[in-house]
Amino acid sequence: MPVNFLILLALQQYDVYYGAEFRVECPTGSGHSMTLKEVVQELERRLTQIFLRDENGRRAVFGSCELFNTDPNWRDLIPFHEYFHGDTGRGAEPATRPDGRA
Repeated sequence: MPVNFLILLALQQYDVYYGAEFRVECPTGSGHSMTLKEVVQELERRLTQIFLRDENGRRAVFGSCELFNTDPNWRDLIPFHEYFHGDTGRGAEPATRPDGRA
């Protein structure tokens, strides 16, 4: 997430420099163009959706874990993972720990 913040910050700076005339395709392959400010807003929306409840009351960060999604003692305790699954948003951990052990 810190890297995501830095990317968003950089895109905001580029938007200030290039202005509203500079547009990019977002999402890639969609044929829809956006300003960099709009891209930042879209990326912010996507990042927050990882942690917010959807229409079914489930959080993407919990994946399919019923305990975290439904138990009132756990559902509001939002973990912060270093990595997230790119398609589902489920929190993931690295294959090895920083000390090199599995």
